[in-house]
Amino acid sequence: MRNLTLFLTFLTLFFSNSALSYYCDLEFAPIHRLAGTRSVEELVETKIATFNVLNLEFSPGKYVTDELTGKREFVQGTITKEPEKLKEIADIIQEQKLDVIILQEVEGIEPLLRFNTKFLDDQYQVIMQNGNDTRGIEIGFLVKKDLPFDIRLHSHAHHSWINPAINKKAKIFSRDLPALHIRLKTTSMNDPPDLIVAGTHYKSQRDRSNDPRSAKLRTKQVDETRDILEGYQNKYPGTPIMLGGDFNADIHSMPEFKGLFRDNFMKDSLDLNGAISKTQRVTQSYHPRNGNTQYSQLDAILVDQNAANYVEQAKVYRYKDVDGNEKPLPKTYAERELNPSDHYMVMIKANLKKMFNKK
Repeated sequence: MRNLTLFLTFLTLFFSNSALSYYCDLEFAPIHRLAGTRSVEELVETKIATFNVLNLEFSPGKYVTDELTGKREFVQGTITKEPEKLKEIADIIQEQKLDVIILQEVEGIEPLLRFNTKFLDDQYQVIMQNGNDTRGIEIGFLVKKDLPFDIRLHSHAHHSWINPAINKKAKIFSRDLPALHIRLKTTSMNDPPDLIVAGTHYKSQRDRSNDPRSAKLRTKQVDETRDILEGYQNKYPGTPIMLGGDFNADIHSMPEFKGLFRDNFMKDSLDLNGAISKTQRVTQSYHPRNGNTQYSQLDAILVDQNAANYVEQAKVYRYKDVDGNEKPLPKTYAERELNPSDHYMVMIKANLKKMFNKK
């Protein structure tokens, strides 16, 4: 009976023409058909962003340092996010007029649905898939409903390997590598996607058994990402591909990310429009108890050559004070805590009109 119910639910979602929000475990989720009131001609400045929102609505717990051992341990217990920080995140989204947002650290679809309804006037389609995080920390997407798109999400949460650190079969991705296969409403679902936008949130730098700072696992996740994206390129050779998210280590200094940049496979969108300073590309600050503040670029939107041709601007968004002035990077943990997230949003402006008209 349960299987029949699931099958009927799948059919209902698959054949519906409405833009639904749902949460499922399918490799290829049913189709989201957006309202599509905007025309392709209006997509000259389409804004795409990635944003780690530091637990959108609440945290299922937090890591604390044991005073005796000095080790970091996870302590369960719901910690609710301050409403004013939620509103600040929403204000940034509306102020920047974002069209597609890749979000990290969302505690399931319900908080994202509530956020969209309460703070964003339900202007966005919520798209999310079950991931592998045992705490339910997910990667989600917000896509403006007026875009002329039909979207299908492709999940890779099921990919596994024999983890040498524990000599057991395990899931590769800490969360998932969900990919939006975006087609114009004039494109058949039997034809290649017009654009692929994938999201990521790799393993953090916390130590694992036989894997200091989880570098081995992140390297495997990067290699698997390249295999997946190369598979898309081979299957859909003309389709532009973007990969945005929290890479959880500095993408330009840590060796695990070399596979993404080798042979110009992907490029950091921040590098497409001329050189920028290290300060301008900082997306996260870390404030150890005993030591200097560390600034890194953990977040990025990477693009393949097909997509790079249409990126006209890329930047890291800086938080603002009450007067609308850009705040400096935090020098202390206390200063960082005043921001709505410990990460900064990365955003690009892409000429999708030019991209789609090239078809």
